[in-house]
Amino acid sequence: MSEGVKEVLRRILSENREVLNNYAEVETILRDSVTGRDVREANRVMEALRQKDISGIFLAADKTGDKASYEEAKAKARTVMQAENISDGTIDTAIEDIVYALGWEQWTCICGRRNDSEFCTDCGRSREEAMAAFKEAADTADDGYEDQNDTEDDLDDEYDDDDDEYDEQKPVEMWTCTSCGFQENHGSFCIACGNPRPADTWVCLSCGYSDNHGNFCIVCGAPRSGQATGQWICPSCGYAGNSGMFCTRCGTHRP
Repeated sequence: MSEGVKEVLRRILSENREVLNNYAEVETILRDSVTGRDVREANRVMEALRQKDISGIFLAADKTGDKASYEEAKAKARTVMQAENISDGTIDTAIEDIVYALGWEQWTCICGRRNDSEFCTDCGRSREEAMAAFKEAADTADDGYEDQNDTEDDLDDEYDDDDDEYDEQKPVEMWTCTSCGFQENHGSFCIACGNPRPADTWVCLSCGYSDNHGNFCIVCGAPRSGQATGQWICPSCGYAGNSGMFCTRCGTHRP
């Protein structure tokens, strides 16, 4: 069984679109490929292609890939052939076969099948049903994309809040180890030697210096251990909150 004219044209144009400009080659292929009643259809196509610029009109529109350009090309080709007094039947057949061969009327179903008729040959959907399914899928994808953006925005806000909280944190207070002298400690133990962090400042009961940190007074060298502890009452003014060697209110020496 021989191929139909449309199928022959589609086969040769799928290999090389520019063959449409070669009238002699197209004619030879059609003559060798079609028989019977298809010969008359082939003759109509060849009559159309013999007209000046017909093939060029279709190929120029084909390169644009634009449906509006396709419609303009069909109208222009019809006008050219009508001016040459070609019958409407021949014009209709030629345009239909060339458009079919170029695949301008093809559409892809949501199942993946490319079709020429109004119904998918694989799943039976109409072109309209397939286009509606594509639109629904695209809308669903857009909704998912928007949800993802909302989630990313929420995460960005959360990160910003964390950054603000971090910025509001007070700087860590460093302390110097009294054992090894390491100065960049910030925990409860020295990260160099493991010595525990010294207690807050203490007052030397020998000389009264009140800003000592280590185990020895940095003014007189008196050891921290063995110092008298506890508060005492000044015998001169009666102030009861003294802890050093001198009354913090009147300066009287500790008894």
